[in-house]
Amino acid sequence: MVSERAQDAVKDSVFGGLAVARAAKSSSLADSVRSAFVHGLDVVLVVSGGLGLLGVLLAVVWLPRHVGADTAEPAESEHEAADAV
Repeated sequence: MVSERAQDAVKDSVFGGLAVARAAKSSSLADSVRSAFVHGLDVVLVVSGGLGLLGVLLAVVWLPRHVGADTAEPAESEHEAADAV
């Protein structure tokens, strides 16, 4: 059994958890800390990927489909603009 302070360190960060596991010489605690960290990373990656896909879908729906189709004649060159004055 670990103290309340050690439990807080385990809950606070992966480094704190590994330090407590090393001090307690508990390989099962170290494995549990690593497993929880990797699980947290997996959740973050899945959520980030989902948000990225949502962003792409929103861009496809909201952006105009024909960019530049309504443009008029190209702008005059600097020489033509100077001659017109």
